[in-house]
Amino acid sequence: MSEIKYQIEQKKSIDSEELASFAILYAPLLKPLSYQFYLLMSGILESHGRIKNNRFFCDTLHCTPLELTQAREELEQFMLLKTYESDDKSSLILQLQPIKRGFKFLNHEVLGRYYLMKMGTKAYQFAQICFKDPTLSLEGYNNISQVFNPQEMSDYSMKEESEFQTYSITSEVKKGSFDLSKFL
Repeated sequence: MSEIKYQIEQKKSIDSEELASFAILYAPLLKPLSYQFYLLMSGILESHGRIKNNRFFCDTLHCTPLELTQAREELEQFMLLKTYESDDKSSLILQLQPIKRGFKFLNHEVLGRYYLMKMGTKAYQFAQICFKDPTLSLEGYNNISQVFNPQEMSDYSMKEESEFQTYSITSEVKKGSFDLSKFL
């Protein structure tokens, strides 16, 4: 097996909502090896590792280089991974892409339709309940909020403005409460 160096990067860690989306929405559509490969790469990054080789992944995931390549390509198709190959073909940069949160996944023009097709109506409806839009719909509502009345400021004078300027707030940067000199 020829050694191919894998350099892994990710813009941000996976949060709990993304992990739920990955487990509930992506997992039933992915092959188990692809699912495990993504989680392993994310775990490596969380432990501050970045560079591994294909042998490490094959040994850890109990797969062949061909199966690993197929898993990588499936992750690319699901927009979870971007892969860049060096000119000499000895190294890959694997960029983990953000997991789409449930609501965005279900409303995505491709992923939502694919999920409905593969999993069926009942699973899709259940997922909609699990990942409903976190914002309230304003449809059928009118904005009746009161705005500030500028007439209230008609008596404001330059004297009051100069007084206001003397009270302007400055922020202070607090230092940590641990005193290193006392400790030493």
